[in-house]
Amino acid sequence: MLVHASDFALAPWIDTILPTLAPDLADHVGAETHGSALELRTGVHDGVPSAIAEIAALRRDLRRELESRGLRAAAAGMHPTTVWQETRISGGERYQ
Repeated sequence: MLVHASDFALAPWIDTILPTLAPDLADHVGAETHGSALELRTGVHDGVPSAIAEIAALRRDLRRELESRGLRAAAAGMHPTTVWQETRISGGERYQ
């Protein structure tokens, strides 16, 4: 999920962030159901070690891109202070 680096509050900006990512990273990042949720996608691997190496590289690249925007990526099922009534759904056709 996208969070503000300063206070870790949710940042519902996935629809704004995705088009600005470097193309090689953008190919592996997608929107999820909510405006602050994102998904990292690896390619197909023959074994776990190469998949782990790729996801680590993707997370590192994503961190670099988000830092310049004052954002961070956090991994969790749901943000601990989420109020469902205030959650914005991402603009992706699948979720509309």
